[in-house]
Amino acid sequence: MSFFSRLPGDAGVRHAMALNKAAGRALVQLHTHIMRQPSRFSAGERELIAGYVSGLNDCRYCHDVHSVTAEKFGVDPDLLARMIGDLERSGLEANGLR
Repeated sequence: MSFFSRLPGDAGVRHAMALNKAAGRALVQLHTHIMRQPSRFSAGERELIAGYVSGLNDCRYCHDVHSVTAEKFGVDPDLLARMIGDLERSGLEANGLR
């Protein structure tokens, strides 16, 4: 259910960003810069971090998107669920991640 009366009940991020197109474009540019520019963290690690944070704050849409994207970058698909369940025992370091 959407929190915005102007959006359909099944609204997603794109619907919300359409409410303010300039802000939506800026958000996409920020996301692209953070997630895809050169970094000491791989793209998979950044997606894993984003998926973890989204899981903790219970944003199912973002969690699912970042989880699938992390998997496409080679991250173990079960690692994120283990991290949310128990970060200390998740096996994060055993997966070669910092």
